[in-house]
Amino acid sequence: MDDLPELGVGVIYAPGLEALLEAGDELIDVVEIEPQSFWFDGAGLGDIAAPAQRIIDAAGLATRPALVHGVGAPIGGTVTPADADMANLAAVADQLGSAWVSEHLSFNHARLGGQVAATGLMLPPAQTELSARLAAATITTYRRRLGRPFAFETGVTYRQPQAGELSDGGWWRRVAESADCGIVLDLHNVWCNARNGRQSLDELLDELPLERVWEVHLAGGERVDGIWLDAHSGLVDDDLLAIAARVVPRLPSLRAIVFEIVPEYLLERGIGTAEVRSMLGDLHRLWDRRRTRTPVAGAGPAPRLEPPADVEALAREETQLAQLVLEGGSDDPGVKVMGRLVEAIRRGLTVTVLPLSLRLLRLDAGPSAVEETFAECWRRHPPELYADAESAHFAAVARELHAGSVPHLDEVLDYELALVALIRNGTAPVVSFTCDPLVLLGALGRGERPDIASDGCFELSVVAG
Repeated sequence: MDDLPELGVGVIYAPGLEALLEAGDELIDVVEIEPQSFWFDGAGLGDIAAPAQRIIDAAGLATRPALVHGVGAPIGGTVTPADADMANLAAVADQLGSAWVSEHLSFNHARLGGQVAATGLMLPPAQTELSARLAAATITTYRRRLGRPFAFETGVTYRQPQAGELSDGGWWRRVAESADCGIVLDLHNVWCNARNGRQSLDELLDELPLERVWEVHLAGGERVDGIWLDAHSGLVDDDLLAIAARVVPRLPSLRAIVFEIVPEYLLERGIGTAEVRSMLGDLHRLWDRRRTRTPVAGAGPAPRLEPPADVEALAREETQLAQLVLEGGSDDPGVKVMGRLVEAIRRGLTVTVLPLSLRLLRLDAGPSAVEETFAECWRRHPPELYADAESAHFAAVARELHAGSVPHLDEVLDYELALVALIRNGTAPVVSFTCDPLVLLGALGRGERPDIASDGCFELSVVAG
């Protein structure tokens, strides 16, 4: 393949963003899927059809093309993506007909405590000639496994520039040209980097191979402790739209412009249909400024590259950064912020699976009990990639600390974990209750503290609706 379709203006889609799709409607040309947000740890191994069909149904892909954007198997570190992760992404990309697949030029695993463990956050690799060669070799392996074109995303890097490292634009150029691949230019990421003291936007754009940019990402952000975060926390800032208006005409291979937002912010910030449609109209006006040519740079056959033999020094640097993020001890404000982001991500994964259990704990024992449980869980267990694994750790700690003092906590935990089992396995265990489960779960669903005595033996069967 030496060309790619022009897909137009799109939005990211993960569970909870149904309102965004509904609000945008005919203004959304393409939907970019983050498939890992739809499956649990190990889900899809040997049978990816069910998760992929859920995506197709939820995102309305019968009438729109889809792109696959990985968020769990990055290609920038010494711990390369597992074969199962690449197989799952390939299967979803095949079923969705994704014209290309993208992933992050980051790392999310490191050697910690004598074993490979998740870092809880996409972390920035060392920007050296050696790491560029390693990333390029990983990308070419990825491309062969996927059987389709591949682009990496320009990442956000909250660390201050390190001595001896390549510039952001120079490093990304080396990776893209060595791997002969495409680039997802996340303009909010590079704007964050510039605002936080890294390479200026003008210098970066002069160094970046703009002919390899297939896709542009846009998002909203916010400032926390002096650091501008790629928080995906709102609509696209007017200043960033102005930057995009200057950049888009310089991208001859541009094939899509995609807006990203976190589901919680769509609801919490009260972003309505009119605001979404107004912003999407702005993105269509951006799209109309493009200048395209064919063939697209980087979409041809993947070269065969061998990874460098000695990457131990890189591995040690990854371990050191991961330890600073997870354990503290750095004076770099960006590293401190990354540590807080890990906690926010872990909290979010747990809330995804155990919303009613957390609500019960908060209503009955108070917010301090929730924070105590999170702190103890994080002290005992390293981060997990998937919501089911993270929430299983929290559930075990919550049972130990509070089940005897918070009525019905065990039962609500059993119920919510049974829902996970249903999604993963198609069946779930029967859940026993010492009160009417519909009354208990109904109260929690309304945000009310249940005042229910144990008055009998009840069983609830959790089945697919």
